[in-house]
Amino acid sequence: MRSEDLEGHVTWQNSFNKKLNAGSTYFIELGHNGNGNIEASVELDDAEFFGSGVCSPNTGVEYVQIEGTPLSLEYAKPMGTGEDIWPSSPKNYTWSLDCALQDDLLAWISDPSNLDAFGHVSHTL
Repeated sequence: MRSEDLEGHVTWQNSFNKKLNAGSTYFIELGHNGNGNIEASVELDDAEFFGSGVCSPNTGVEYVQIEGTPLSLEYAKPMGTGEDIWPSSPKNYTWSLDCALQDDLLAWISDPSNLDAFGHVSHTL
């Protein structure tokens, strides 16, 4: 996803809301993956000619991928049966804002006028 994609959604959302009955609104909610942001930032930070060296650690969180439930099934995992696949390091989110903002998408979303155009949810950031 790029910021240009979200700009198109903002334009569409505003146009769509003008067509709705008074008192009705449609509001897009974005789900964020904080590790995806850090992976994009670290990749730029490590670029041979453009890297700034502000990301520490200089990698995203890497963990063993697990096989998911087939999409055709409706499944609820019984409470307490999950497995912790988070690596021993890093244990905490220690990347700086300067590091995270190297990701063009996060930089665009961080502008207040862009930020307020969407609802935001995340499990990692």
